[in-house]
Amino acid sequence: MEKGQALRRRFSEYGILPIQILFLYAELWLLLKWDGAVYQSAAKASLGAAAKCVGILYLCLAVFNLIWSLIHSAPRYKDRLMAGMVINKYLAIPFYIGIFLWGFLVSTMLFFVGGPLGPLSGGAIMVFDYLILLSLMPYSLGYLICKLRSRELSVIKFILHLLLQGTFCLDVVDTMYLTAIGEGKWKKAAVAVVMGIILIVLGLLLYLSKWT
Repeated sequence: MEKGQALRRRFSEYGILPIQILFLYAELWLLLKWDGAVYQSAAKASLGAAAKCVGILYLCLAVFNLIWSLIHSAPRYKDRLMAGMVINKYLAIPFYIGIFLWGFLVSTMLFFVGGPLGPLSGGAIMVFDYLILLSLMPYSLGYLICKLRSRELSVIKFILHLLLQGTFCLDVVDTMYLTAIGEGKWKKAAVAVVMGIILIVLGLLLYLSKWT
C-alpha cells in the first residue's frame, strides 16, 4: 500500500516531465509520414495539419516549462528540475543522432547535385537542431539557477555550465557531470547513455565498413 502511494506520488511529481520529448518525437514522426505521403492527397493535408498542431503544442510546452522552471527555481525543487534536465537531455539523444545522419546524407547528396545547396541545407538543419536544443533547456536553466541561489555554484561556474548546456554534445557531458558526479544521482542513467552511444557508434562503424 505504501509502495503504491509512493509510486503515485512520484508519478504525479515527475510524470509530466517527459511530455515535451514525446511531442518532439510525435512531430518528427508526423513530418516523416507527411514527407512520404502522396502529393496533394487528403492524407498529406491531414498529416500537415496534425504536424502544425503538434508543433504549436510543443512550443507551448517549451514556454510553459521555461516559466515553470524560472518560478520554481527554489532549492526545494532541485530534484524535480534535475530530473527534468536529465530526461530532456538523455531522451533527445536518438533524435539528434537521427537528424544529424539525415542532415549529413541530404547535404552530401545536394552538394553533388545542386552545388551550394548542400552547405545551405546543412546549415538550415544545424539551425533547426540548435532551436530544438534551446527549447529543451528550461529545466537545465532552472536547475542551474537553483544551485546558484543555494550557493552551490559561483556566478562564473553558473555561466560556464549554462554555456555547456547550450552546446551540442557537451550538454550531455555536462549533465552527467552535474548529476552523476556532482550530485551522486542518476548514475545508472548516465552509464546506460554512455553504453548506448558506444553501441550506436559501433553499429554505424560496422555498417559503414560494409561499404568500404
